[in-house]
Amino acid sequence: MGGPSAEFTVSLSTGQSIIKHLDKKEFSVSKVLIDQKKNWFIDDKPVLLKEVVHFLKNEVWFCFLALHGRFGEDGTIQGFLETLEVAYSGSRVLASALAMDKHKTLTLLEHAGLPVPQHIFLESSNKIDKLKIKFPCVVLPNNSGSSVGVSICFSEDEFERALKKAFSESSAIIISQYLKGMEISVPILGEGYLPIIEIIPKTSKFYDYKAKYQEGGSQHIIPARLPKAIYKKAGSLALLVHKLIGCRAYSRVDMIIANDKPYILEINTLPGMTPTSLLPQAALKAGISYPELLKLMIHYSLTEKT
Repeated sequence: MGGPSAEFTVSLSTGQSIIKHLDKKEFSVSKVLIDQKKNWFIDDKPVLLKEVVHFLKNEVWFCFLALHGRFGEDGTIQGFLETLEVAYSGSRVLASALAMDKHKTLTLLEHAGLPVPQHIFLESSNKIDKLKIKFPCVVLPNNSGSSVGVSICFSEDEFERALKKAFSESSAIIISQYLKGMEISVPILGEGYLPIIEIIPKTSKFYDYKAKYQEGGSQHIIPARLPKAIYKKAGSLALLVHKLIGCRAYSRVDMIIANDKPYILEINTLPGMTPTSLLPQAALKAGISYPELLKLMIHYSLTEKT
């Protein structure tokens, strides 16, 4: 848990929740924390990297990844564990790196004929003057999660501020078509999808960082109030995205329903597992307790070949 990304605090919450709910009769659990300067700690004791390597290779049979954002969700830690031949939760290196890069994900889905918002990819703000931006639009960093650095813009002034905000989080950004509609999230577990979640932000214009993690920041309706055909279509699309990206064991696909059509926004390979997170809530609705969910996530991570 932890890591050098802007999602450090969320990662700690995810990690603590996992530790709390793992069945201590079945699992002996150690906390491995990476701070924002990439220092390592095992059960709160500072350790050198060579000690981490020795610990992982000799005392650990499985790593449950609670790292979000860069370093944890982009294939970096996955590659490290692959090198050590240590099993870990969630998607492997390629799928993790691909899903973290929103532009590459959207491009792949678009080429596969799947519905995504119209968007522009930019690696420099110098080219903005040549573009004809239609408002409202969404500006977001290309490779961050938890809605960090994301803005909805209705004017030039908001747009200028949004550019600075997004570029402060990533060297590349996406300017996306704004679609007004129902925000939903489809959690994937194993070969199927859990009950789809309808998200109603309470404290923000959209499902941003504050709405996600602040107590009462959003309302989650499970299952989402969608006509059966659209509900089924969204679930099928999410499974297709999961497989196209090459994900393993579990993920969460975020969408928006606009004009009765689901549009894919992104896929999360290491969804949050905090007390307010969507995946545990959907699992509970399906009759799967948090401890049982963790066992299933471990099982699918060990048995799926992707």
